[in-house]
Amino acid sequence: MNIAEIELASRCSWPALEEQELPIGVLRYAAGVSRRSNSMTPRLDCRLCAVELIDTTESFFTKRRLPSTVRILDGVLKNPKYTQLLDDHLAASDYRLEAPTSVMTLPLSESASQQLTTGRTSPQEQNLQNWLGSWLKVKQLQAEMLPIHQAMLAKISDPSHYLVHTSTHGNPLATGMAVYANGGLGIFGLATHQLAR
Repeated sequence: MNIAEIELASRCSWPALEEQELPIGVLRYAAGVSRRSNSMTPRLDCRLCAVELIDTTESFFTKRRLPSTVRILDGVLKNPKYTQLLDDHLAASDYRLEAPTSVMTLPLSESASQQLTTGRTSPQEQNLQNWLGSWLKVKQLQAEMLPIHQAMLAKISDPSHYLVHTSTHGNPLATGMAVYANGGLGIFGLATHQLAR
């Protein structure tokens, strides 16, 4: 999978509450609960106009009372000069680099899946509601976030699994979820309680 296919799969796997596809990019809104789901991602195939992109992004997020975030996918824009131009305009508009993210891939095979599970206790599969409760506890997030995350993840239409590893007393220690979308298995929601790391 290339980065464009991975990006599309991730949009399906961790949906925003609202999404607008524009000629210059994709605007996503999720009440501020996730950086990726509250951002503008420039399109791959457009001749980028940095001023228009910044103005559109700021107008969208100002109406929703959130800071403007622009996600740049490394190596995605067809012409590197447009990426540099956008970087320069963002810097001039007081944007700063935050949370660089690595996207890692692994071809799945029967032998790979056997190596991943050998010698480890298996997490238990849970429904979305129970998984979200465990995930919030593990990440030590406020319970008020539960309805927003539930509304976002309820929009997943692709096959998905929600796993929780618990202590002997049944307390959640680690979480993870997987969604099969766009020909790839996306893994999200990985978290380990700070006392179990």
